[in-house]
Amino acid sequence: HERLEVQRRLLPERLRVEPNVDKTTSVWCEQAGAAVSANVAVGGGLWYFEVKIISSGDVAIGVAAVGAESRLQLWGLNGKFGLISTPGSQTSVSSTRLWKSKDIVGVIIDANRKQLRYQVNGVDLPVVVDYGT
Repeated sequence: HERLEVQRRLLPERLRVEPNVDKTTSVWCEQAGAAVSANVAVGGGLWYFEVKIISSGDVAIGVAAVGAESRLQLWGLNGKFGLISTPGSQTSVSSTRLWKSKDIVGVIIDANRKQLRYQVNGVDLPVVVDYGT
């Protein structure tokens, strides 16, 4: 297990970050429009992380990279609207909500294939997000 440090990005005053006794980190966003990142660089192999959804708000989960001119580029899945987001585009993959309050969203990062796969409460979603392209 690596020790993660959560970094506040984009409107950091809206976030509360608290370490937990079990070495996880809790992050709350009181209003829309904030982003959170961690300090782990993924260069190869398989990686996994989980996010517990604590409200029914607009939550997108994925990976980020710093691109040209130090701009943050994001790839991920928005569970409220069923949208894959990549730099410069959004694609609808579901007309229904993919996750809700109290769900656990697992994200499998395949850094060799540059793909993200998702699970909700241990069940695979039929969604693959290609990233880094």
